[in-house]
Amino acid sequence: MSASAYDVICLLCGFQTGQLAGSVFTPSKGCLPSDSTPSRRLRCCRCGGSVYLEATEPGHAALLLDVVERARG
Repeated sequence: MSASAYDVICLLCGFQTGQLAGSVFTPSKGCLPSDSTPSRRLRCCRCGGSVYLEATEPGHAALLLDVVERARG
């Protein structure tokens, strides 16, 4: 079973970059996703750090980060 919603959080600064609900990524207010990198990997909009997913519903397994990447485009 997988959670239906995840917070996308930076590993370096701890900022919540956005949320992933189903297959839809919603950036946090004032945090626009950057399409400037050729790999199109989701990065923190504040510091450029790597991000991880944290389930918003307790008890569910985390999704792989490539789900976020696919959701973005």
